[in-house]
Amino acid sequence: MIEYNSIDQVPIFPKAINLELTNQCNLNCKMCINGSKKFRKKGFMSNELINKVLEEVIENKKDVINGVDICGIGEPLLHNETINVVNKLKYYDIRTIMNTNGVLLNKENSKELLNSNIDKIMISLDSMNRETYKEVKGIDKFDSVIDNITNLLLLKKETNSKTIIQINMLNLGNNFDQIKDAVVYWNKFLNDDDVVYSREVKTLAGQVDDYRCTGNISLKEFKDNLSKQGVATNKFVVENWINILENINLNKKSPCRHLWNYTMILYNGDLSLCCIDFNGKLIVDNMKNKTIREIWNGKKYNDYRNIFINMNYDKLKLCFKCNEWYKCT
Repeated sequence: MIEYNSIDQVPIFPKAINLELTNQCNLNCKMCINGSKKFRKKGFMSNELINKVLEEVIENKKDVINGVDICGIGEPLLHNETINVVNKLKYYDIRTIMNTNGVLLNKENSKELLNSNIDKIMISLDSMNRETYKEVKGIDKFDSVIDNITNLLLLKKETNSKTIIQINMLNLGNNFDQIKDAVVYWNKFLNDDDVVYSREVKTLAGQVDDYRCTGNISLKEFKDNLSKQGVATNKFVVENWINILENINLNKKSPCRHLWNYTMILYNGDLSLCCIDFNGKLIVDNMKNKTIREIWNGKKYNDYRNIFINMNYDKLKLCFKCNEWYKCT
C-alpha cells in the first residue's frame, strides 16, 4: 500500500473523477443524506459545464487511469444528458462506471447503456421484498426495479455485453435473510462477471444515522454459512470492514489517498476533496473560471494535503469523524 506523505507524489491530474451530474433523487433512502432538511441546494449540471469537464478529461485521459464514476448523491438517470456523457467517455475509451437506484433503468435506457460499452453499472437494491424496500427507500418502486434489473441482465446475455452488473445489498443490521434471498434469486440471472455485493452501511463520517450491524456475525461469516447451506456464493462479494474500523487509531492514520488520487466534481462545478462530502463541506474551488488541472495543482488543494501530511485531522471536521479511512490509506 502506497503511503502518501509528500506533495511531490501528487500526479498532474486526478487518476479518477467522481462526477455528480445531479443531486436530485427520486427516492428517499433512510441511510442517505439527500432527504435531509440540511442538505445543500439541488440542481443539475449545465450542458456547458458538462462539456468543459468532458473536454478536459478526454484531453488528459492517459492520466485518468481509474476512469470516471458517475455518481454523487443523486440519481444520474434523472439528468437527460447522462447517457450522452457515458457515450462520449466510452468513445474515447475512458473507463466509466455508473451508480443508479434502478428506478429509471427501463428497457430503452438499459439498451443504450449496454450499447455504450459502459464498464460497470452498480444498482442499489438493498431489499428483496416490497415492505422492506418501501421502509428503506421511502417510496415503493420495488416491482419496477426488480423488473428493470432482470431485463438488464437478460439483455446483457442476449447481446453478449461485457458490462459488469453489480447489485448492491447493504447490510442494514437486520436484513441477512434478504441478502440471502438476493444471492439465491439473482444467481439464476447473473452472468459470469456479475455480482451481488454487500457491505455494512456507511455513516458518511457521521452525516447519517448509524444502521451498521450490531450482531455477532460478520458478512464474511454469513457468506461462509451460506456456502455450508449449499448456496452458490461464487458471485456474492462481501466487504467486511466493520472490525477494522473499531481498531483504527486516529493518530496513526496515514494521509488519505483521496487527496492524491481522486476528486469529486459537484453539479455546480465545485471540486470537493472527497466522494462522501455530499453536503459540500470540503470544497477546494469552482470550475467557473478554472480548470480541473489548475484546481488540482493549486495552493488550496496542497494546503489541504499538508493538513493530512502533518496529521492535523481535527482541522477538518468531516475527515476527523471519518470511519471509512481504511479504504483510503
